[in-house]
Amino acid sequence: MDENRYLLLNPGFYDLVIDQEEDVESFCVFFRNDLAGEVLRTLDTLTNGLLTDPYRERNPVEFF
Repeated sequence: MDENRYLLLNPGFYDLVIDQEEDVESFCVFFRNDLAGEVLRTLDTLTNGLLTDPYRERNPVEFF
């Protein structure tokens, strides 16, 4: 990874290995597993549908 870039990962277990001779900084943000699906649902569902069925489940979203 280069500076000013980011990496999206699907849920799972990961190891982080930084192979550098100089000090580096990293910053990892973790979201709950269903957050991406909820965000997508709010973007592609009409307001009335969100109000009528606010807890409708959606297929999991995965990044590739």
